[in-house]
Amino acid sequence: MDLMANTLGLAAFHSSFEWTYKLKGKTVNVKLTAAAGPDLQNRLATLPQAQILLNRLERLSHKALAVQAKQAERQTRDESRWSRRFAI
Repeated sequence: MDLMANTLGLAAFHSSFEWTYKLKGKTVNVKLTAAAGPDLQNRLATLPQAQILLNRLERLSHKALAVQAKQAERQTRDESRWSRRFAI
């Protein structure tokens, strides 16, 4: 009976989930309930897909910023040329 209780205790201990993250340079551990475990596993399974989408969004954002910077540079250059041509 004692052996069975210990085995069940270990199984319950190993099936628990812990979430770890950094906050102000310190590691914070959050113990999740057993009910949260399957939900966490499902979310972690979709993490690679989310990371791919985030990487794509980041690349698109960089491209959009580069286009905007080029347009601003072109507009500034055009305004400068215009003001030199029509300077009084």
